[in-house]
Amino acid sequence: MSGANVMNGKLVLFDCDGTLVDSHAFIAQSMLATLAEMGLPHPPADIWAEFPALSLRGFLQRMEGHLSGEQIIEANERMLARITSARENGAAQERMFEGIAPALQSLKEQGYWLGIVTNKHGRGLELVLKANGIHDLFVTHNHIDNAPPKPAPNMVLNGMRDVGVIAADCLVVGDSVLDVLAARNAGAQALGVTWAGRDADEMRAAGACEVIADVAELLPAIKRWSGL
Repeated sequence: MSGANVMNGKLVLFDCDGTLVDSHAFIAQSMLATLAEMGLPHPPADIWAEFPALSLRGFLQRMEGHLSGEQIIEANERMLARITSARENGAAQERMFEGIAPALQSLKEQGYWLGIVTNKHGRGLELVLKANGIHDLFVTHNHIDNAPPKPAPNMVLNGMRDVGVIAADCLVVGDSVLDVLAARNAGAQALGVTWAGRDADEMRAAGACEVIADVAELLPAIKRWSGL
């Protein structure tokens, strides 16, 4: 296709961590290092299991009862400083899952609007997308600095507003129940992905229209949803 793409009226909103990029290990290691640096305990197993789906602040707030309010604030500030520094100096290991880049480019060429809905902070999102060379593929960037965190519907609603589509023409792609619930709360559909090791049954139970296990299934699944 030459020149500007002809848009097809469909918006696909992607979660970032665990969906586009493999960042869970880096972020988890950074959190544990921050807690250890402060002399704080390892999170209880049941709370730690929730870590991949939560924002940093949301996870630390789940630690209430184990950490004081002051410790939560300090840990959040130290954690943000640690991961921002690692991203800015190139030490962060947050690379795209294999096949994501060509899939995004293909969707763009087919006329889909692409956007981001993530519980990351805006600065971290920008650094990750730019480091992987995909920042400019997305026309709407929604994160916890400009909207309440998922599962609230605001990020999805804001993305739809930014490009002027209705919920029936919006799909959220993500690896957690929070992504599915954010989509459903906004009246949109959700496509679950499990290449980061998340639970497919939980996403189906939350209302995902489909759950896929391999990046190679992404384009066919989106075409099934859009009917294009």
